[in-house]
Amino acid sequence: MEYIWARSLETGNAIVDNQHKQLFAELNKLFQAYRSGQEKQGMKKTLDFMLEYTLKHFADEEKLQEECGYPEYLEHKRLHDEFRSLIKALDVKLSQNGPTEDLILEVYTVLHEWLVSHIKTEDLKIVQHIQESSTNKRKRDLTPPRKGTGYEPSSNV
Repeated sequence: MEYIWARSLETGNAIVDNQHKQLFAELNKLFQAYRSGQEKQGMKKTLDFMLEYTLKHFADEEKLQEECGYPEYLEHKRLHDEFRSLIKALDVKLSQNGPTEDLILEVYTVLHEWLVSHIKTEDLKIVQHIQESSTNKRKRDLTPPRKGTGYEPSSNV
């Protein structure tokens, strides 16, 4: 079963969304390799890609979180670290047991479920935080200064 990117997964950040789409494309490559009988090469390529690509993707996401002062940054980073550990564990299973049908199903299911769940819950929280922060900043920028703050226009001019 191939996975198709849905608008419900969009974060509104073009860089992050494009990276997520690329992750989904890799999942689909794994499925295609399985269907064509080349699951061993396909699974190894997918896991290697995930290990390497998540370094870049997670670093980009975490940088964005730091820049916007995301209050759940440490928890989000912990989730990223757990996912990378999960990928490494799957890679070890592949090395030890080869591409068994059960392992292929596990890799495909785990990667898809984790990615969709993470994007729909955790990544969208970041977007919501950024949007709320932007809205609050615009409101502050548009609010006229109150008397007694030292910023009101002088009547002596």
